[in-house]
Amino acid sequence: MSNASTRSSRPGDGEDDTDSLLESSFHPADTYYHTHRSATTSVTTLPTDPLLTQPTVNKKQTIGRLNIRAAADHGIIIQVLRTIALVAWFASCSICIVLTQLVGCPLLLIRRRWFDAYIARTKASFGLVITAVTQWGAPTPVRISGDRSVKGQFGLDESGKILKTEFPERLVMIANHQVYTDWMYLWWQAYSANMHGYIYIILKESLKYIPVLGQGMMFYGFIFMARKWLQDKPRLMHRLQKLRRAYNRGARGSVFEPMWLLIFPEGTNLSENSKMKSDMYGTKNGLPNFEHVLLPRSTGLFFCLQELRGTVDYIYDCTVGYSGPPKGVYPDKFFTLRSTFLRGCPPASVNFYWRRFAVDDLPLDDQEEFGRWLLQRWSEKNDLLEQFYNEGQFPPCDWEEEEELLSHMESHPSTPGEPSHTRQSSLEHNYGATDAPGEDEGDEGKDGFVVEECRSEITYVNGQRMRSRLMTNYGPSYFETEVRLVSQFEVLKIFGVIAVVAVVAWAGIKWFT
Repeated sequence: MSNASTRSSRPGDGEDDTDSLLESSFHPADTYYHTHRSATTSVTTLPTDPLLTQPTVNKKQTIGRLNIRAAADHGIIIQVLRTIALVAWFASCSICIVLTQLVGCPLLLIRRRWFDAYIARTKASFGLVITAVTQWGAPTPVRISGDRSVKGQFGLDESGKILKTEFPERLVMIANHQVYTDWMYLWWQAYSANMHGYIYIILKESLKYIPVLGQGMMFYGFIFMARKWLQDKPRLMHRLQKLRRAYNRGARGSVFEPMWLLIFPEGTNLSENSKMKSDMYGTKNGLPNFEHVLLPRSTGLFFCLQELRGTVDYIYDCTVGYSGPPKGVYPDKFFTLRSTFLRGCPPASVNFYWRRFAVDDLPLDDQEEFGRWLLQRWSEKNDLLEQFYNEGQFPPCDWEEEEELLSHMESHPSTPGEPSHTRQSSLEHNYGATDAPGEDEGDEGKDGFVVEECRSEITYVNGQRMRSRLMTNYGPSYFETEVRLVSQFEVLKIFGVIAVVAVVAWAGIKWFT
């Protein structure tokens, strides 16, 4: 453990950002890294992880397509008109959502669970608002891939346009922080999993004082941090205890409330100022200075995982990259809120690369060891972004096992007369290994194939229970889509919220008059 004097320089202090920079108190042990010493400083370099070696795109296919549009770069008159339209839409929806939250406050006196479910619906409405604003005001293509740990957990529907994500109901999500709109695109990913009403974000405290939005975020249960650990720890513990509250959901499955907890361990977005402070901190403490990411801080994430242990199985790691800015130029110079939504110059594409880590495999009994684990993940992110800037995309999906399993199935056809039971869904079919009938995750199915649990459409082949997956013949390379609503009729849900507020307001006026 380091003392206070070794932690005086903190990357990202003073940045105008939406996320809390939670102070880390670890210092990596020299025995863990290859350390190169100079006459004045000790700089740590991390070993290369061979697991990052990814397959090529050969014999795979890209699912969907990127609809790349030329940047509109509207003139001042159009910008003013867009500002009026988008701000009017966003503000009116936000005000109505907050008023709806106030209307539901009496539920808190009746039954807490009813109140939480009610607030989750208002949070889902806000997820629809930001998705609609992005779709209409700043259409943004998205390219998604991931390693084998997320095999079969996302794909496109049969139209080839709508992303479907099948991440668990409870998880902790971490990501590098590139620009201010990162959280909007990650909220949209939650929307694709129908979890947009259960996302929780750690934010800096000053944001709760923003009129309307701040009050809405407090209702949403977002966690506000003052960047002073002694002050932040008790409030963080209070919120996490609420997030691990259990109740009996019966046949629906989990006994815990759904929760996607989003944390940006860097604490602030990548910029010239934050990068300079991060590099100063790294040089002072013998840590590596990455080119494409800031140094992550482990204390807040470590505390969250400790408090949520036993209620969350996985931590999902998203590496975010934006097409457009050349290597060495920070995306925040290109994609401000004004340029994205008012000038009509959104990113050419937003790129996600997903990985999953089991919480049980993390060193949660030793903060210094966990700090080294997190630093290694950020070193891998830096390598992924290096490839992204050199090649224009992240590695393709590393899902070759599906090809091997399908080849095995084709060489072992079903016995004549053996039934093949398929439960149809909105996803097109591609076989991926899943759980054998009546067996738990990790058990072996017929012929020794290891199978895993699934929670979607099922096909039985050769006595094995197989999941119907994704729009592809074998394993996909990338899933390419766009930030968009499943249906424009979803906007009616927002107007439904407005109607509720109008009815309540009318009833209140009639009551008092």
